[in-house]
Amino acid sequence: MKKLRKIQSSRKRWLLLVGALLVVAIIIWIVLVIVIFKDDSEPYYDISYNLGEFEDLFLKTPTKAKAGEVVDVQIAVIYDGGIHLYLDGQELPLKYNDGEYRAFSFVMPDRDVMITAKPYTKAEIWGGGIHVFPLTPSEEGVADFLEMMESGDRTGKGWHNVSPNEMTDKYGFQVFKDDDYMTCLVFEGKIYLLGESFGGLGTTAFAVADLNSDGSEELYFAFSWGSGMHRSQIGYFDSASREATVFDYANFDNDMAFVAEAGVLEVRNATVKQFRSAVDMDVIPQEERVGIITYTENQFVLVVDQ
Repeated sequence: MKKLRKIQSSRKRWLLLVGALLVVAIIIWIVLVIVIFKDDSEPYYDISYNLGEFEDLFLKTPTKAKAGEVVDVQIAVIYDGGIHLYLDGQELPLKYNDGEYRAFSFVMPDRDVMITAKPYTKAEIWGGGIHVFPLTPSEEGVADFLEMMESGDRTGKGWHNVSPNEMTDKYGFQVFKDDDYMTCLVFEGKIYLLGESFGGLGTTAFAVADLNSDGSEELYFAFSWGSGMHRSQIGYFDSASREATVFDYANFDNDMAFVAEAGVLEVRNATVKQFRSAVDMDVIPQEERVGIITYTENQFVLVVDQ
């Protein structure tokens, strides 16, 4: 009988021990589940992009973040005209990375957010800095220009306005070119000849900038000429001094065009494609840089790459 009681007591202790171990195992399992699967931080919120007409031109990252996190975004875009980006209607300050990305940061709020985009208006594009533009033919102002010219056979050569209206409205530059490749600038009621044209294409590309920061913009122009030996050169009209000047450098067997790169006015070799007329052609800048235009030691300089 005593032996039976001992066996029963031993069995109870064993069952209690097994039960206790089972309870401990269950507790450990629950703790592990909580530790592994519980997200004790804020939930992730969505970052959506509604980019409208630019939708196919962007590479967007990221698409989720937690509240309070600093979100770094890089957006690749192929659009020369400029864009505004907004976070839930508030414009984002942008910085550039290698000229290929628009980058910005923001602190993720406690909600989903939407990033939207819209293009700059023409007035904003012409608001300052360096602006490059091609031949832009129209008949705007041609009749008034012809009235200003002295009588002679030049008035019958088929003149065209080749400057955007926005440039004229903002800076007062109005450029005219005729079917024989001659180019004239009208500025504050006077006519100025721009470059040479005999044996070449005359003016092919333009840029507006204030490189000496005197508050008066310069009109830069590329042109080609040369009987028997094609050459292109760069000149500029300084609206402060009212003088047109041509740099000495001549690029033989190549045309040239302008590129605004990170606040620098670059000159590059260019290819003329889709020639339609003396005032209507596609001048495509190439990767090969000729040099930069800058203002140093009180003069405008074309610094040619070696």
